[in-house]
Amino acid sequence: MGRILEWIGKTLSSIRRGLCDLKEGNMPIYEYRCQKCGKVFEEIQKVEEGGESLKCPSCGAEKPEKVFSSFSSSKGAGAASSCGPAGGSRFS
Repeated sequence: MGRILEWIGKTLSSIRRGLCDLKEGNMPIYEYRCQKCGKVFEEIQKVEEGGESLKCPSCGAEKPEKVFSSFSSSKGAGAASSCGPAGGSRFS
């Protein structure tokens, strides 16, 4: 049970950092998987843009599926943020 709570805490922390980046005007990186060849690739897009117009860079197939992965922050460990508290998870 402790490992699950730790994972949930880390996931929520990642989501909070990602939302802070969106609030500050950064464009997120989305991962897509080609439904034809299985290639996973990344695209930098605005939040409101979808993947309908994307094509696989390997085989050219249209409409890849979005892969849901955890957020990442480009800020260093000691960088200040105007969004949320700094430090570890409350589940630690």
